[in-house]
Amino acid sequence: MAERRLEGMSQASVAALTIRDLVAVQAACNPEAVALVAPGRKPLSYGGLLAQLDYVFRELRSRGIGLEHRVAIAGNGREHG
Repeated sequence: MAERRLEGMSQASVAALTIRDLVAVQAACNPEAVALVAPGRKPLSYGGLLAQLDYVFRELRSRGIGLEHRVAIAGNGREHG
């Protein structure tokens, strides 16, 4: 179903999408579908992953970091609260 949302878009348009954009497409189609599985952690749905990405985006923006910046993120295994 997510593939259908991308149909009709040029390759350049699809290539310009961010990871967040792609996750949002999948979350809109099926928010409860499993997006990530990690040992010792409960599975994360696309809806949950989108919420996590939006949290990180807001935190970065609050520090003046925008889409024009490259960032690397290392997790500590804790969920944001």
